[in-house]
Amino acid sequence: MTDPVAEALAFVESVELPVRPRRDGFEMAEENDLPPPDFDRPGGLSVAVGSQIASFAESVPPTLRAHIADAFLLAQLAANKAIEAGGGGAEWYDSYVATLGKLGWTAESADRSMRVVAGGSAEVHREIVSVVTVLLGAAAGAAAGVIAVLNGLANMDKDAPWITLFQRRSQRANANQFQISTASIEAGTPVVRLVAFELDAQRSVTQVLFFRFGTSDATLRQFSQTMSVNAQVFGIAGPQVARKLGSRVAEDIAAIEI
Repeated sequence: MTDPVAEALAFVESVELPVRPRRDGFEMAEENDLPPPDFDRPGGLSVAVGSQIASFAESVPPTLRAHIADAFLLAQLAANKAIEAGGGGAEWYDSYVATLGKLGWTAESADRSMRVVAGGSAEVHREIVSVVTVLLGAAAGAAAGVIAVLNGLANMDKDAPWITLFQRRSQRANANQFQISTASIEAGTPVVRLVAFELDAQRSVTQVLFFRFGTSDATLRQFSQTMSVNAQVFGIAGPQVARKLGSRVAEDIAAIEI
């Protein structure tokens, strides 16, 4: 009989992470100034985790919030490593979800679709908010938080530190990819709902979410997943993930202030 906890811990140790890209002194100083999340603060919380905006309902305990954020980062880095030899958004997302599954997360429902959005940044932004509202709306508290973040982006300073982090992590060579997620406690079980978006390479993620571009058609691919978290397994694997990531946690996870 297999031991799920032992399997999760062994998996964390075996995960290969990509080598950190070299950055000049200015960029490193800029990233070191990112405000760390206060996972202990009361109420809901939204954070930037690499290329992901993650929102937590008030019902999620502070320690679990931190461990879930770490798991998102580990999954992103593992997916980046997995497609180094080649692969697109679908392969990246499959690796991302598989990593979470190895940590004691169980996939519940999933969906994939592609749509062509006619118009400029406003139309793409509305489409993203519409998808997020429908797919993440079940987690009312957390969904309200992440939608507030999306709707507030138009009024934000494009030079805000967490936006800089998000911009760097969301852009790959042939695509612009980002994830939006919520975490809540439902019937006593931690539940994570996430949507991954991939936008055609003609437009950067930050141009869509933070700036404006002219009228054009944009191809938007969407991957969504609902996962429940095995508290027993992940409660032990979570701290191991943080140790595996080391200083990357401080470099790639930041508070979102609107």
